[in-house]
Amino acid sequence: MKWVMQPSINVVGGLLYLWSEDFFTLHNLLQGDGYIGLEGLWKEGGFIVTLINIYSPCELDLKRRLWKDLKSKESSTCDMWCIMGDFNCVRRPCER
Repeated sequence: MKWVMQPSINVVGGLLYLWSEDFFTLHNLLQGDGYIGLEGLWKEGGFIVTLINIYSPCELDLKRRLWKDLKSKESSTCDMWCIMGDFNCVRRPCER
């Protein structure tokens, strides 16, 4: 197993990524405020993929900065992206 982590800020926002080299080979690590990304070979099928784990901030301007940063990381060598994590999205006032 391999792993990479990003520590929390105060009590929230920590990220941890674990993967097995039997299934995934890391080519490039992407990190920024609120995300960790792994770009590499998904061995079953031979696909190059980018896997992004995010912990999105609640503030709208910080969310926009996070998505702008991720968009700038878009690689021409990888068409398959999977973005997962905590998007901190409030859909209805009762969710606050």
